[in-house]
Amino acid sequence: MLLHAVCILAHALALGDGGPERGRDPWVFRAVFEDRTGMALVALDADRFLAVSPHTCWTHKAWRGPVELRGKVWDFSQDNARAQGVVLCAAPTTILELGPGPDAPDGWTFDRVAWADDAWVFAGAGASMSSPARDLGAWARVFLAFDERSRRGRLRVEFSTDAGASWDGQWFGSSLHVNSDSAWQWNFKEIVERGPRTRFRLLQTDGAHEKSVSGIRLFGDRPAWRRVVAGATRPADVRWLGYRLTGETEAVTFLYDVAGAAVRHRPEIGERGWTETVSVANLEPGTTLVVRVGRLAPGVTARLETEAAWTLRPAGEPGVFDLSIGADGSGTLVFAEGG
Repeated sequence: MLLHAVCILAHALALGDGGPERGRDPWVFRAVFEDRTGMALVALDADRFLAVSPHTCWTHKAWRGPVELRGKVWDFSQDNARAQGVVLCAAPTTILELGPGPDAPDGWTFDRVAWADDAWVFAGAGASMSSPARDLGAWARVFLAFDERSRRGRLRVEFSTDAGASWDGQWFGSSLHVNSDSAWQWNFKEIVERGPRTRFRLLQTDGAHEKSVSGIRLFGDRPAWRRVVAGATRPADVRWLGYRLTGETEAVTFLYDVAGAAVRHRPEIGERGWTETVSVANLEPGTTLVVRVGRLAPGVTARLETEAAWTLRPAGEPGVFDLSIGADGSGTLVFAEGG
């Protein structure tokens, strides 16, 4: 009897009983999240989630509320998982948007494309619309998304890296998955060929296609980590190494290689929000790592608890901070709602 009790206790300790109530099982899982593949989603407790990007090796979003699970794995749809509820922290992602209405921002050009019936309508073969040039060289990943109507043929989507002087770079044909000409089809593609003067254009190759588009947006992920050596700042090379669970529900630690340093990143639920503990080892002498934190929602604050040579300073944008790491050590970012 005593041996049985000891075995039960040992099993409970091995599983990490006493961790926070996560509200779901599994509480750490990978998914296509908000158009990004392979994201790691963490249930901090039954009411708060956090998304970590394997591409930037840092927090992409934190929110209070559920996650809507969509996609082939969950409901056989073309959609993917999204945050619901109140966003507490989200890395800036929008580069360019063309909202509803006939008044396009400066830099857009239109050739036989006009606003009608709540969409941009193409008239005739060769009709096209082109975006302004944007500097995409500093972004880690960039995506183009838009909604399209008409199954009669594909739009040709082209990219230029010389502000439109030539259009012989990356291109793709739009999707035709819907079952009627009046249904809207969502399009989404990663832009691989890009630089400091990148434009894109949507081209109707045949007037019989009678295409309409709306909801055009260019978005992406900025590099989260930078490397500073002798006053020169460059994006740091990052490598995702996976994650480790402590017990069954006790904790999760994400593992990164950042400019050759071993970085451990452990998000946890906090008293009035959440915490993110970071530890760094094998940092090259003379090197400072800087990780961008935020953007925090209004009413959410951040502070740093550490004994290492680290600092947390405003980054010049509302709700955005830079965590500077000048030596091996560890520190905890404490995020709180309501100040």
